[in-house]
Amino acid sequence: MQPLESNNLRESLDKRRRIVLPLSQRALIKLSNLGITVATAESCTGGLLSALLTEYPGSSAIYKGGVVAYDNQVKVRLLGVPTDILNQKGAVSEDIASAMARGSLDLIKSDLAIAITGIAGPGGGSPMKPVGLVYCHWAFKTPAVGRCFQGNSGAEMTIPGLKVKRSERFQDASNISYELLIQNEQGQIAPEDFRATIRWMTCEFVLGLLAQDVSS
Repeated sequence: MQPLESNNLRESLDKRRRIVLPLSQRALIKLSNLGITVATAESCTGGLLSALLTEYPGSSAIYKGGVVAYDNQVKVRLLGVPTDILNQKGAVSEDIASAMARGSLDLIKSDLAIAITGIAGPGGGSPMKPVGLVYCHWAFKTPAVGRCFQGNSGAEMTIPGLKVKRSERFQDASNISYELLIQNEQGQIAPEDFRATIRWMTCEFVLGLLAQDVSS
């Protein structure tokens, strides 16, 4: 099957942006209502989540800051990710996402920290860790804050040619892990476009969780 024409995918991504930007505003409203500050630690999304969380006036009262830790040594030096876990598990793993979130929480002193690490492609995938595999981890300063976000279902994510699998694990009230597998079905999306799609869909997922229970 031939990849989707670039113009068609661009239209899909433009639609994605029209969905995601209001989600970021709703997420900020929810965090503000709960009195919760947030920090980020991003790898494969390259700071896109931070940009979306600072899109609206007044976000500085909620969003405290973030680290774009693309390189593994940045993960180690700034976020305190243990090198032995990096060597054992690799940069794209639940354990690394968890360590990134905890490191961001300790560094920035927010109430909530969100970490994202994954394989956006087009290269770098493997049978065990394919392109489109993304781990998101939420770390909370206190269990009371963590309970505010348990049981959320996330955003609805659909783009022609994609299949999205999602799983979640509540380790305890202060740690929640999410695993996304965004699959390019039958190569319908060109690799260079699939990379942007993964970034936007990951941010949509995170913001959808943050925004839940806030009416549009």
